[in-house]
Amino acid sequence: MPSNKKYVLIMKTVTMKPRFYITILMMAAFVSTHAQLTTGMLTLPTLNNAHAGIEMNLKATASKNAGEVSWQSLKFIKIRRYELEKGSDGINFSYVTAKPGNIYAQDNYTVKDEYLFEGINYYRLKIIDQKGNFNYSKIASFDRKAIATEIKIMPAIADDELYIWLPINTQISSASITDVMGRRVTENATVCNLSNLASLHITNLAAGMYQINILTTTGITANLKFAKK
Repeated sequence: MPSNKKYVLIMKTVTMKPRFYITILMMAAFVSTHAQLTTGMLTLPTLNNAHAGIEMNLKATASKNAGEVSWQSLKFIKIRRYELEKGSDGINFSYVTAKPGNIYAQDNYTVKDEYLFEGINYYRLKIIDQKGNFNYSKIASFDRKAIATEIKIMPAIADDELYIWLPINTQISSASITDVMGRRVTENATVCNLSNLASLHITNLAAGMYQINILTTTGITANLKFAKK
């Protein structure tokens, strides 16, 4: 009888051990995966697909004689670097600069581009992970010529003060006025720059039609017609 009781106890111990070890292994696997997610050690195997176009909240605008490109770093992906590329047709791109990735915080990146094309300026990011895989962001762009169409004289018939509406982050750096015969009547007009608005005194002008030729701080030129009462 004693030996039978001992045998039963041994069998229970043997059958319980595998369950105990399996539980331990499952918990260890969960902790390892959770640690990998929280430390940002993941990589994307699809990063080498150059046609995917990753959403990066990439923005491109014209500001103060230059283009400004900004984006935020990707989350939970170990990125080696971001390479900014630029093109004039949206198809062919060339290298501009590179920024290192940061897996421990969500960085904000900003790059200034002082060499703008006259028409549309296209930008994209080449995103390279720690394994050397890469992909491109979706393209961001702005039309330098379209910015000039936002510059308007309101009203077009002025009395003593001429008002010029401008795009955001844009001011007039120089201005000259010519008459209907093309003769320059004001060489360097004194301009008062406000937020999205500029004004200048025209009390010394005789009544008639004129054209004001302006250059903005973003490098845009505009030739606008107005009438002096």
